[in-house]
Amino acid sequence: MKTYNLLTGSALALGLTLMPAFAETLSGQAVTTLMSGKSVSWVTPDSTWKGVSRYQSNGTASVQVTAPESFKDKGTWWVAGNKFCSKWGILRDGAERCSTIRTTNQDGVYRMDAVFIRVK
Repeated sequence: MKTYNLLTGSALALGLTLMPAFAETLSGQAVTTLMSGKSVSWVTPDSTWKGVSRYQSNGTASVQVTAPESFKDKGTWWVAGNKFCSKWGILRDGAERCSTIRTTNQDGVYRMDAVFIRVK
């Protein structure tokens, strides 16, 4: 079975130049409101990994990775404190990960660990 680490890479994405200044960490309630029932486009800063995730309000999730290879995965998501948490079947070898979500200087674009996200 192939395993993928979503956080491989280290530069920009979404075709935007983002500055870290004025970044605010979202509260748990804001994270829930932002993610629940939404589709989220994401990309690593160096654009190596890209995809779209869907976070259902019942805590289930699905992802379509589009680069570097195309594949799909399913998992779960939840909010713990002010952190967004997820666990996937393939991504990150199935390990649970919790991350803060921070604002950027670009409307609608957020930073979550080593990925930039845009909520649809």
